[in-house]
Amino acid sequence: MFSDSALIIAAGMPRSASTWLYNAARLLLSSSPSISQQFSCGWIGDWENIPKKKYMLIKVHRYNESLVDQSKCILYSYRDIRDALASSFRKFGQVPSIEAADALVSQYEKWMNVANVVMRYESMLDDKESIITQLVHLFGMQNIDPARIVENIERISYQSQGSKNATYHNVNLYHRGHMTDGRHGSWKGLIDSNLLKQIEEKHQEWFEKCGYRIRYLSIESIQANALNQQGEDLFVKGDIEGALNAFTKAIEVNSDLAAPHNNLGVLFWQKGQIENAVKHFVKALEIEPLNRNTILNCADVFKSLQRFEGARQIYSSYLKRNPDDTEIKSALLQLQPEHKASQEIYRLTEETKPDAQRPSAETAACSSKSAQATTNPLGET
Repeated sequence: MFSDSALIIAAGMPRSASTWLYNAARLLLSSSPSISQQFSCGWIGDWENIPKKKYMLIKVHRYNESLVDQSKCILYSYRDIRDALASSFRKFGQVPSIEAADALVSQYEKWMNVANVVMRYESMLDDKESIITQLVHLFGMQNIDPARIVENIERISYQSQGSKNATYHNVNLYHRGHMTDGRHGSWKGLIDSNLLKQIEEKHQEWFEKCGYRIRYLSIESIQANALNQQGEDLFVKGDIEGALNAFTKAIEVNSDLAAPHNNLGVLFWQKGQIENAVKHFVKALEIEPLNRNTILNCADVFKSLQRFEGARQIYSSYLKRNPDDTEIKSALLQLQPEHKASQEIYRLTEETKPDAQRPSAETAACSSKSAQATTNPLGET
Protein backbone atom coordinates (compact mmCIF):
# COMPACT_ATOMS: atom_id res chain seq x y z
CA MET A 1 0.00 0.00 0.00
CA PHE A 2 1.12 3.57 -0.60
CA SER A 3 3.20 5.01 2.25
CA ASP A 4 2.39 8.62 1.40
CA SER A 5 0.15 10.64 -0.93
CA ALA A 6 -0.30 9.28 -4.40
CA LEU A 7 -1.60 10.38 -7.78
CA ILE A 8 -2.64 7.40 -9.87
CA ILE A 9 -3.20 7.91 -13.59
CA ALA A 10 -5.63 5.67 -15.44
CA ALA A 11 -4.61 6.39 -19.02
CA GLY A 12 -5.72 4.68 -22.16
CA MET A 13 -6.22 4.79 -25.87
CA PRO A 14 -9.74 6.11 -26.50
CA ARG A 15 -12.32 3.31 -26.76
CA SER A 16 -9.89 0.71 -25.37
CA ALA A 17 -11.83 -0.10 -22.15
CA SER A 18 -9.85 2.59 -20.36
CA THR A 19 -13.01 3.39 -18.36
CA TRP A 20 -13.21 -0.25 -17.30
CA LEU A 21 -9.58 -0.07 -16.14
CA TYR A 22 -10.26 3.20 -14.32
CA ASN A 23 -13.21 1.65 -12.47
CA ALA A 24 -11.20 -1.43 -11.57
CA ALA A 25 -8.62 0.82 -9.90
CA ARG A 26 -11.35 2.98 -8.35
CA LEU A 27 -13.18 0.07 -6.72
CA LEU A 28 -9.96 -1.45 -5.42
CA LEU A 29 -8.65 1.80 -3.92
CA SER A 30 -11.98 2.81 -2.41
CA SER A 31 -12.28 -0.63 -0.79
CA SER A 32 -9.20 0.05 1.36
CA PRO A 33 -10.09 1.54 4.80
CA SER A 34 -6.76 3.39 4.91
CA ILE A 35 -7.42 5.07 1.55
CA SER A 36 -11.17 5.45 1.12
CA GLN A 37 -11.57 8.40 3.51
CA GLN A 38 -8.83 10.35 1.76
CA PHE A 39 -9.62 9.36 -1.81
CA SER A 40 -11.05 11.23 -4.81
CA CYS A 41 -11.28 10.43 -8.49
CA GLY A 42 -12.54 11.70 -11.83
CA TRP A 43 -11.84 12.79 -15.39
CA ILE A 44 -8.93 15.11 -16.12
CA GLY A 45 -11.30 17.56 -17.80
CA ASP A 46 -13.03 18.05 -14.44
CA TRP A 47 -9.78 18.62 -12.55
CA GLU A 48 -10.87 21.95 -11.06
CA ASN A 49 -13.96 20.34 -9.53
CA ILE A 50 -12.33 17.19 -8.16
CA PRO A 51 -11.61 17.41 -4.41
CA LYS A 52 -7.86 17.42 -3.84
CA LYS A 53 -7.24 14.47 -1.56
CA LYS A 54 -4.21 12.54 -0.40
CA TYR A 55 -4.99 9.78 -2.86
CA MET A 56 -6.30 10.71 -6.30
CA LEU A 57 -7.18 8.61 -9.34
CA ILE A 58 -7.42 10.57 -12.59
CA LYS A 59 -8.51 9.23 -15.97
CA VAL A 60 -6.85 10.70 -19.07
CA HIS A 61 -6.30 9.90 -22.74
CA ARG A 62 -3.77 12.44 -23.97
CA TYR A 63 -0.22 12.22 -22.65
CA ASN A 64 0.51 14.94 -20.09
CA GLU A 65 4.15 15.17 -19.04
CA SER A 66 3.43 17.36 -16.01
CA LEU A 67 0.83 14.92 -14.74
CA VAL A 68 3.14 11.98 -15.40
CA ASP A 69 5.91 13.61 -13.36
CA GLN A 70 3.56 13.98 -10.40
CA SER A 71 2.16 10.46 -10.57
CA LYS A 72 2.92 7.54 -8.30
CA CYS A 73 1.82 4.91 -10.79
CA ILE A 74 0.31 4.77 -14.27
CA LEU A 75 -2.17 2.34 -15.79
CA TYR A 76 -2.58 2.16 -19.55
CA SER A 77 -4.93 0.35 -21.91
CA TYR A 78 -4.77 -0.06 -25.69
CA ARG A 79 -6.40 -2.00 -28.52
CA ASP A 80 -6.15 -2.51 -32.27
CA ILE A 81 -6.12 1.05 -33.59
CA ARG A 82 -8.53 0.07 -36.36
CA ASP A 83 -11.08 -0.98 -33.73
CA ALA A 84 -10.42 2.19 -31.74
CA LEU A 85 -11.10 4.32 -34.83
CA ALA A 86 -14.25 2.39 -35.70
CA SER A 87 -15.56 2.60 -32.14
CA SER A 88 -14.96 6.36 -32.01
CA PHE A 89 -16.93 6.72 -35.22
CA ARG A 90 -19.84 4.65 -33.92
CA LYS A 91 -19.98 6.43 -30.59
CA PHE A 92 -18.98 9.99 -31.36
CA GLY A 93 -19.19 10.29 -35.14
CA GLN A 94 -15.44 10.90 -35.43
CA VAL A 95 -14.56 10.01 -39.01
CA PRO A 96 -11.52 7.67 -39.23
CA SER A 97 -8.43 9.22 -40.80
CA ILE A 98 -4.73 8.55 -41.18
CA GLU A 99 -4.05 11.50 -38.86
CA ALA A 100 -6.22 9.95 -36.16
CA ALA A 101 -4.38 6.65 -36.54
CA ASP A 102 -1.03 8.47 -36.29
CA ALA A 103 -2.13 10.14 -33.07
CA LEU A 104 -3.18 6.85 -31.49
CA VAL A 105 0.18 5.25 -32.25
CA SER A 106 2.10 8.32 -31.06
CA GLN A 107 0.22 8.39 -27.76
CA TYR A 108 0.72 4.64 -27.37
CA GLU A 109 4.48 4.98 -27.62
CA LYS A 110 4.57 7.73 -25.00
CA TRP A 111 2.38 5.96 -22.46
CA MET A 112 4.11 2.60 -22.90
CA ASN A 113 7.38 4.17 -21.81
CA VAL A 114 5.98 5.11 -18.40
CA ALA A 115 3.13 2.68 -17.64
CA ASN A 116 3.34 0.38 -14.62
CA VAL A 117 0.46 -1.84 -15.72
CA VAL A 118 -0.55 -2.27 -19.35
CA MET A 119 -3.89 -3.75 -20.34
CA ARG A 120 -4.39 -5.06 -23.85
CA TYR A 121 -8.10 -4.75 -24.63
CA GLU A 122 -8.42 -8.16 -26.27
CA SER A 123 -6.66 -9.88 -23.35
CA MET A 124 -9.01 -8.18 -20.90
CA LEU A 125 -11.99 -9.59 -22.78
CA ASP A 126 -10.64 -13.09 -22.21
CA ASP A 127 -9.46 -12.76 -18.61
CA LYS A 128 -10.64 -9.77 -16.59
CA GLU A 129 -9.59 -11.28 -13.28
CA SER A 130 -5.93 -11.32 -14.30
CA ILE A 131 -6.07 -7.53 -14.77
CA ILE A 132 -7.52 -7.13 -11.28
CA THR A 133 -4.75 -9.34 -9.90
CA GLN A 134 -2.10 -7.15 -11.53
CA LEU A 135 -3.64 -4.04 -9.95
CA VAL A 136 -3.83 -5.73 -6.55
CA HIS A 137 -0.10 -6.46 -6.71
CA LEU A 138 0.71 -2.95 -7.91
CA PHE A 139 -1.27 -1.37 -5.07
CA GLY A 140 0.16 -3.79 -2.52
CA MET A 141 -3.27 -4.97 -1.40
CA GLN A 142 -4.24 -8.25 0.24
CA ASN A 143 -7.35 -10.40 0.70
CA ILE A 144 -8.98 -9.19 -2.50
CA ASP A 145 -11.31 -11.43 -4.51
CA PRO A 146 -10.75 -10.50 -8.19
CA ALA A 147 -14.00 -12.19 -9.27
CA ARG A 148 -15.98 -10.03 -6.86
CA ILE A 149 -14.38 -6.85 -8.22
CA VAL A 150 -15.15 -7.91 -11.80
CA GLU A 151 -18.79 -8.54 -10.85
CA ASN A 152 -19.03 -5.09 -9.30
CA ILE A 153 -17.56 -3.44 -12.40
CA GLU A 154 -20.03 -5.22 -14.65
CA ARG A 155 -22.92 -3.71 -12.69
CA ILE A 156 -21.69 -0.15 -13.22
CA SER A 157 -23.20 2.10 -15.91
CA TYR A 158 -24.22 5.65 -16.64
CA GLN A 159 -27.49 4.86 -14.86
CA SER A 160 -25.71 4.04 -11.59
CA GLN A 161 -26.49 6.20 -8.58
CA GLY A 162 -24.37 9.30 -8.15
CA SER A 163 -23.66 12.63 -9.79
CA LYS A 164 -23.80 12.71 -13.58
CA ASN A 165 -24.05 15.25 -16.37
CA ALA A 166 -25.79 14.98 -19.73
CA THR A 167 -22.83 13.11 -21.21
CA TYR A 168 -21.23 10.92 -18.55
CA HIS A 169 -21.37 9.82 -14.92
CA ASN A 170 -19.09 12.06 -12.85
CA VAL A 171 -17.76 9.20 -10.73
CA ASN A 172 -17.63 6.05 -12.86
CA LEU A 173 -17.23 8.11 -16.09
CA TYR A 174 -19.40 5.84 -18.22
CA HIS A 175 -21.28 7.54 -21.06
CA ARG A 176 -24.81 6.84 -22.13
CA GLY A 177 -24.65 3.74 -24.30
CA HIS A 178 -20.94 3.54 -23.54
CA MET A 179 -20.22 0.31 -25.38
CA THR A 180 -21.06 0.10 -29.09
CA ASP A 181 -19.47 -3.09 -30.45
CA GLY A 182 -16.87 -4.64 -28.20
CA ARG A 183 -15.73 -7.32 -30.59
CA HIS A 184 -12.18 -7.45 -31.85
CA GLY A 185 -12.36 -6.81 -35.58
CA SER A 186 -15.42 -4.59 -35.38
CA TRP A 187 -13.64 -2.18 -37.73
CA LYS A 188 -14.35 -4.50 -40.66
CA GLY A 189 -16.86 -2.83 -42.90
CA LEU A 190 -16.52 0.58 -41.24
CA ILE A 191 -13.15 1.82 -42.46
CA ASP A 192 -12.73 2.62 -46.14
CA SER A 193 -10.44 0.11 -47.84
CA ASN A 194 -8.06 2.76 -49.21
CA LEU A 195 -7.68 4.32 -45.77
CA LEU A 196 -7.23 0.88 -44.26
CA LYS A 197 -4.37 0.17 -46.64
CA GLN A 198 -2.72 3.48 -45.71
CA ILE A 199 -3.01 2.78 -42.00
CA GLU A 200 -1.65 -0.75 -42.32
CA GLU A 201 1.24 0.29 -44.55
CA LYS A 202 2.25 3.24 -42.40
CA HIS A 203 1.93 1.41 -39.09
CA GLN A 204 2.86 -2.11 -40.15
CA GLU A 205 5.59 -2.24 -37.51
CA TRP A 206 3.09 -1.29 -34.79
CA PHE A 207 0.61 -3.97 -35.87
CA GLU A 208 3.30 -6.63 -35.92
CA LYS A 209 4.74 -5.55 -32.57
CA CYS A 210 1.33 -5.63 -30.93
CA GLY A 211 0.33 -8.91 -32.55
CA TYR A 212 -2.53 -7.64 -34.72
CA ARG A 213 -3.06 -9.28 -38.06
CA ILE A 214 -3.16 -6.88 -40.99
CA ARG A 215 -5.56 -7.43 -43.86
CA TYR A 216 -3.79 -6.07 -46.91
CA LEU A 217 -0.14 -6.82 -46.22
CA SER A 218 -0.41 -10.40 -44.95
CA ILE A 219 0.86 -13.30 -47.04
CA GLU A 220 -2.72 -14.52 -47.42
CA SER A 221 -3.85 -11.15 -48.70
CA ILE A 222 -1.02 -10.93 -51.22
CA GLN A 223 -1.82 -14.43 -52.50
CA ALA A 224 -5.56 -13.69 -52.66
CA ASN A 225 -4.98 -10.44 -54.53
CA ALA A 226 -2.79 -12.27 -57.03
CA LEU A 227 -5.51 -14.86 -57.58
CA ASN A 228 -8.11 -12.13 -57.98
CA GLN A 229 -5.93 -10.40 -60.59
CA GLN A 230 -5.47 -13.73 -62.36
CA GLY A 231 -9.25 -14.13 -62.44
CA GLU A 232 -9.73 -10.68 -63.91
CA ASP A 233 -7.13 -11.40 -66.59
CA LEU A 234 -8.82 -14.68 -67.49
CA PHE A 235 -12.13 -12.90 -67.56
CA VAL A 236 -10.92 -10.35 -70.07
CA LYS A 237 -9.71 -13.22 -72.27
CA GLY A 238 -13.17 -14.79 -72.15
CA ASP A 239 -12.25 -17.72 -69.90
CA ILE A 240 -15.26 -17.41 -67.60
CA GLU A 241 -14.81 -20.76 -65.86
CA GLY A 242 -11.12 -20.07 -65.30
CA ALA A 243 -12.01 -16.68 -63.80
CA LEU A 244 -14.65 -18.28 -61.59
CA ASN A 245 -12.12 -20.77 -60.26
CA ALA A 246 -9.53 -18.06 -59.60
CA PHE A 247 -11.98 -15.83 -57.72
CA THR A 248 -13.17 -18.82 -55.68
CA LYS A 249 -9.59 -19.74 -54.77
CA ALA A 250 -8.95 -16.10 -53.79
CA ILE A 251 -11.68 -16.11 -51.13
CA GLU A 252 -10.57 -19.54 -49.95
CA VAL A 253 -7.14 -18.05 -49.25
CA ASN A 254 -8.52 -14.86 -47.71
CA SER A 255 -12.27 -14.36 -47.36
CA ASP A 256 -11.79 -10.81 -46.07
CA LEU A 257 -11.09 -9.25 -49.47
CA ALA A 258 -14.05 -7.54 -51.12
CA ALA A 259 -12.90 -7.59 -54.76
CA PRO A 260 -13.16 -11.36 -55.42
CA HIS A 261 -16.56 -11.46 -53.70
CA ASN A 262 -17.76 -8.62 -55.93
CA ASN A 263 -16.38 -10.33 -59.01
CA LEU A 264 -18.05 -13.63 -58.09
CA GLY A 265 -21.28 -11.70 -57.64
CA VAL A 266 -20.97 -10.35 -61.17
CA LEU A 267 -20.27 -13.79 -62.64
CA PHE A 268 -23.11 -15.49 -60.82
CA TRP A 269 -25.44 -12.66 -61.83
CA GLN A 270 -24.55 -13.17 -65.47
CA LYS A 271 -24.97 -16.94 -65.12
CA GLY A 272 -28.46 -16.38 -63.73
CA GLN A 273 -27.53 -17.66 -60.25
CA ILE A 274 -29.09 -14.68 -58.52
CA GLU A 275 -29.03 -15.95 -54.94
CA ASN A 276 -25.31 -16.73 -55.22
CA ALA A 277 -24.77 -13.26 -56.67
CA VAL A 278 -26.61 -11.68 -53.75
CA LYS A 279 -24.58 -13.69 -51.24
CA HIS A 280 -21.27 -12.46 -52.63
CA PHE A 281 -22.36 -8.86 -53.15
CA VAL A 282 -23.61 -8.71 -49.56
CA LYS A 283 -20.33 -10.19 -48.31
CA ALA A 284 -18.38 -7.63 -50.34
CA LEU A 285 -20.47 -4.86 -48.74
CA GLU A 286 -19.82 -6.25 -45.26
CA ILE A 287 -16.10 -5.93 -45.95
CA GLU A 288 -16.22 -2.60 -47.82
CA PRO A 289 -19.62 -0.95 -47.26
CA LEU A 290 -18.56 2.22 -49.09
CA ASN A 291 -17.46 0.55 -52.32
CA ARG A 292 -19.60 2.35 -54.88
CA ASN A 293 -19.40 -0.38 -57.50
CA THR A 294 -20.64 -3.05 -55.12
CA ILE A 295 -23.35 -0.69 -53.91
CA LEU A 296 -24.64 -0.37 -57.46
CA ASN A 297 -24.27 -4.09 -58.15
CA CYS A 298 -26.05 -5.27 -55.05
CA ALA A 299 -28.86 -2.74 -55.35
CA ASP A 300 -29.43 -3.68 -58.99
CA VAL A 301 -29.70 -7.35 -58.08
CA PHE A 302 -32.13 -6.54 -55.26
CA LYS A 303 -34.23 -4.49 -57.64
CA SER A 304 -34.26 -7.32 -60.18
CA LEU A 305 -35.68 -9.49 -57.40
CA GLN A 306 -38.14 -6.72 -56.47
CA ARG A 307 -36.48 -6.45 -53.05
CA PHE A 308 -36.94 -2.72 -53.17
CA GLU A 309 -36.58 -2.14 -49.44
CA GLY A 310 -33.18 -3.85 -49.48
CA ALA A 311 -32.06 -1.62 -52.35
CA ARG A 312 -33.29 1.46 -50.50
CA GLN A 313 -31.32 0.50 -47.40
CA ILE A 314 -28.15 -0.04 -49.42
CA TYR A 315 -28.44 3.34 -51.13
CA SER A 316 -29.35 5.15 -47.90
CA SER A 317 -26.43 3.68 -45.98
CA TYR A 318 -24.00 4.76 -48.69
CA LEU A 319 -25.44 8.27 -48.90
CA LYS A 320 -24.90 8.86 -45.19
CA ARG A 321 -21.17 8.98 -45.93
CA ASN A 322 -21.41 10.22 -49.53
CA PRO A 323 -24.32 12.68 -49.56
CA ASP A 324 -23.24 14.40 -52.79
CA ASP A 325 -23.46 11.32 -55.02
CA THR A 326 -26.19 12.50 -57.40
CA GLU A 327 -26.48 9.22 -59.30
CA ILE A 328 -27.25 7.20 -56.19
CA LYS A 329 -29.47 9.97 -54.86
CA SER A 330 -31.50 9.71 -58.04
CA ALA A 331 -31.61 5.91 -57.81
CA LEU A 332 -32.87 6.14 -54.24
CA LEU A 333 -35.51 8.70 -55.20
CA GLN A 334 -36.85 6.31 -57.82
CA LEU A 335 -37.44 3.76 -55.05
CA GLN A 336 -39.19 6.02 -52.56
CA PRO A 337 -42.81 4.98 -51.86
CA GLU A 338 -44.02 8.50 -52.60
CA HIS A 339 -42.47 8.38 -56.07
CA LYS A 340 -45.54 7.49 -58.13
CA ALA A 341 -45.50 3.97 -59.55
CA SER A 342 -41.70 3.83 -59.39
CA GLN A 343 -41.56 0.12 -58.64
CA GLU A 344 -44.01 -0.77 -61.41
CA ILE A 345 -42.14 1.37 -63.90
CA TYR A 346 -38.87 -0.31 -62.95
CA ARG A 347 -40.38 -3.77 -63.27
CA LEU A 348 -41.78 -3.03 -66.73
CA THR A 349 -38.47 -1.54 -67.80
CA GLU A 350 -36.55 -4.61 -66.69
CA GLU A 351 -38.95 -6.96 -68.45
CA THR A 352 -38.46 -5.18 -71.75
CA LYS A 353 -34.71 -4.76 -71.44
CA PRO A 354 -32.76 -6.99 -73.90
CA ASP A 355 -30.23 -9.45 -72.50
CA ALA A 356 -27.46 -7.49 -74.14
CA GLN A 357 -27.98 -4.70 -71.63
CA ARG A 358 -27.11 -6.92 -68.67
CA PRO A 359 -23.79 -6.05 -66.98
CA SER A 360 -20.73 -7.31 -68.79
CA ALA A 361 -18.33 -9.30 -66.66
CA GLU A 362 -15.46 -8.21 -68.87
CA THR A 363 -15.85 -4.66 -67.66
CA ALA A 364 -17.23 -5.55 -64.24
CA ALA A 365 -14.09 -6.91 -62.62
CA CYS A 366 -12.75 -4.58 -59.95
CA SER A 367 -9.37 -3.89 -61.49
CA SER A 368 -7.45 -0.71 -62.06
CA LYS A 369 -7.58 -1.41 -65.79
CA SER A 370 -11.38 -1.24 -65.81
CA ALA A 371 -11.33 2.15 -64.13
CA GLN A 372 -11.61 3.79 -67.52
CA ALA A 373 -14.90 2.01 -68.25
CA THR A 374 -16.85 4.84 -66.69
CA THR A 375 -20.08 3.85 -68.45
CA ASN A 376 -20.10 0.47 -66.73
CA PRO A 377 -21.78 0.52 -63.29
CA LEU A 378 -19.71 -2.42 -62.09
CA GLY A 379 -16.25 -1.16 -62.91
CA GLU A 380 -14.11 1.21 -60.86
CA THR A 381 -15.31 4.79 -61.36
